[in-house]
Amino acid sequence: SALHGSEPSRSLESCLLDHSVSTSCLDAVALLALVLLGVGAAAAVRMWRERPLYRLADVTAGHPAAVRVARVVAGDPRLRRLAVRTVCDAPAPVFTVGWVRAVVVVDACFVRDADDPMLRAALLHEFVHVNARDTLRDFLVRLCLFLNPAGAWLAADFDRWRHAREALCDGEAVHLGGDPLALAQGL
Repeated sequence: SALHGSEPSRSLESCLLDHSVSTSCLDAVALLALVLLGVGAAAAVRMWRERPLYRLADVTAGHPAAVRVARVVAGDPRLRRLAVRTVCDAPAPVFTVGWVRAVVVVDACFVRDADDPMLRAALLHEFVHVNARDTLRDFLVRLCLFLNPAGAWLAADFDRWRHAREALCDGEAVHLGGDPLALAQGL
């Protein structure tokens, strides 16, 4: 359309939809509806898979794990911007959920077993994920892989990207002041 738009005096003539056949607009509407249905289905599947993550039980405000996490978060101005939940029985020690408003989830057992430098390094790692909007990017890539017929072939590349992203976040966490040995012990 840009090429046709550059032609003198015929800018719109060749780019208009042919409305002589009544199905051309219906085909476009049907395709748009199909794409929207696919996006909605992929989002619903993702939310259904993550529903247990949102039902995790928060520890009480006076719980020692919650107090330690709050103390570590308050000690670093970058970490104060994070929304952090301390929960029981999380599927991973520390992870981030949420596409738009990311929340860092910390398992109480991890807090019990980790020292403060290890906890701070793990939270800085998640801080890098939150700043890069990795949960949203992860969702968008998974959505594209779901909609793409060649998505199964591209899944290995996505896994390599995720592993590279984890290594980059580790490096950034150390750059931001996290203890490298504590971060390695947390892994």
